[in-house]
Amino acid sequence: MLNGEKQISRPLRWGMVGGGRTGQVGYKHRT
Repeated sequence: MLNGEKQISRPLRWGMVGGGRTGQVGYKHRT
């Protein structure tokens, strides 16, 4: 549960916290 939550919390948290600045860069970089 910790592993799965960490993986999902990472992209979800970055997108929510970053919004569009870090969310777009982080999302594009990860993909």
